[in-house]
Amino acid sequence: MLIPDELYNALSIHRDTIAEPVQGGAVNHVYALKDRNGQYLIKWLGDDTFSGIDRQAQFRLQQQLARYHIAPEPLWLSPDNNWWVERLEARHFVKVQPGTLGEILGKIHSLPITAPLLNLPERLRHYLTLAAPPPDSQLNKNAQLIIDALYRKPIEQTEQVCGHNDLSAGHILRLSPLMIIDWEYSGAVNRFFDIASCCAINNYSENQCGQLYQAYATATGIALPHITEQISFYNKVVNITDQVWVAAMNATSGN
Repeated sequence: MLIPDELYNALSIHRDTIAEPVQGGAVNHVYALKDRNGQYLIKWLGDDTFSGIDRQAQFRLQQQLARYHIAPEPLWLSPDNNWWVERLEARHFVKVQPGTLGEILGKIHSLPITAPLLNLPERLRHYLTLAAPPPDSQLNKNAQLIIDALYRKPIEQTEQVCGHNDLSAGHILRLSPLMIIDWEYSGAVNRFFDIASCCAINNYSENQCGQLYQAYATATGIALPHITEQISFYNKVVNITDQVWVAAMNATSGN
């Protein structure tokens, strides 16, 4: 894929520098580029109508996170939001245990970050529209039940945090100093949704989830029984959101 001239101009990168493709996600194409001025990670976001992400808001959020040295510094976003550049950070290969992720979640949630609201019921509606399951399907019925439950659930300001919302062990580049990548789905959210998402993404067993909960309780001072009580509801939210996300991805990719 041809890297646009405006990207080279914005970062003063020599035109002869080659961008090497690296593994990307389900939507993005990702490249690494290194020259005498620096090392960059370049994401082609394309005409992304799938994720529903506000790229400008996400760029501003990651700028805040980078000031706490927990996320790569974002360097440039093209005016059409198709190209994203951030500083390329080194990876240290370490095995991240469930308890470690619990501590990391506690640290993320303690940051005084001003984040855009991740509107869970509206995000679910967005994916449901893309998936377009039959109205009488079990998937549609279950999704509507969760959407209704989210709208009825009171917003507890003390539970609203800046969450990563996609924290797999593979997103931890290194532990010391801590560096986390792929903040695309981050935003202000109920802390227990972020915890439930983390357990689901890492496919943790009940015992591993318990280790994560305990570490989070220790890191935050929140009582373990309260965590497990709240997680019960958000596990259902995460489960149905994942099902609808997969259905939407399959519907839009022609699979």
